[in-house]
Amino acid sequence: MFDRPNSAIFLAASLDACALWRLYMPHLSLPGSGYFWFSQAPDFGIIAGYDVCVVQRCYTGKQFKFLEVAAQLGMKIVYDLDDDVWDLPTYNPAHAYLTRYREGFVACMRMVDLVTVSTRTLAKIVRKNMKVPFNPRTGKEIPIVVAENRLYQPMFALPSIASDKVVIGWGGSSSHIGDMTIVESVLAKIGEDYPSLAIEFRGCEVSPESPLLKLKNYRFFYWQPVAEYCVRMPRWNWSIAIAPVTDHPFNASKSCIKMLEAAYCKIPCLASWVRPYEEFCSHDSELQWLLCAGQSSWDHKLRELINDKARREFLGERMHKVMLEHYTYDQPHEGWAVALATVRNI
Repeated sequence: MFDRPNSAIFLAASLDACALWRLYMPHLSLPGSGYFWFSQAPDFGIIAGYDVCVVQRCYTGKQFKFLEVAAQLGMKIVYDLDDDVWDLPTYNPAHAYLTRYREGFVACMRMVDLVTVSTRTLAKIVRKNMKVPFNPRTGKEIPIVVAENRLYQPMFALPSIASDKVVIGWGGSSSHIGDMTIVESVLAKIGEDYPSLAIEFRGCEVSPESPLLKLKNYRFFYWQPVAEYCVRMPRWNWSIAIAPVTDHPFNASKSCIKMLEAAYCKIPCLASWVRPYEEFCSHDSELQWLLCAGQSSWDHKLRELINDKARREFLGERMHKVMLEHYTYDQPHEGWAVALATVRNI
């Protein structure tokens, strides 16, 4: 049965960034794999042509039935998870909805042969919430494999050539609405003090009371369609990226994607001092400077980067080097290789 290399189909839950990073990029790095998103009912005529089925965000009764059918067809099932779905911040728009399905996530996970997660921290969260990590159908223990997020470089456009105009950029979905209070007042003061620079937000709109809306040099753009994101983002011509997140267990389980995107563009990314960004910076002691523990750190470090182009270029190059060495698909992804090899032998 398992004589076909990478005979796995990655099934996206939606056309979103999670599917892009967790499923589509790994799929592109695995010749022989497939990738589908079914807007209506799944087509088993397509799915059953593979040995392994990789799913994400399954938590409803219908999705549980889908997993049962896939198992009955003799497929091995991998459940991929990118977020701590048991501890969402109250400001996350999905908090109330997903809280009702906590047990649904666990029930679906116990139907599969193996679970993949994006970070070691998230692996611990999954083990804690699964409680009894055995598949009742097979009686076997369900392994949890860490397959971290990495950047698939061929998907990304060449970055714009840096201009003399400094642009501070942030992009994110509405799940980050509670994170922006960390930097809004600092950015508003910097925008006043440096009228020639631009502060650019993309995706999630700030609240109507935000001090940023009073600035003439603040600009906002709606999010890019996910299919276009990788060729649009490097062309935004940002000089400095920012990644503010609250110190919350949900964020501790996340990945350093914002730093990876900035690293690809060779620009520095100032970030909150939380586990995902601390882990990225741990690969190069010079990058520890990018971590911000409070508003005063955000303020003086932004001002230093605004006024020192050489410093921006130096840190951007160091970030790019870390990305190349640790966070791309230029070499086979050992996490996905272990996951697929393990599930074949279950």
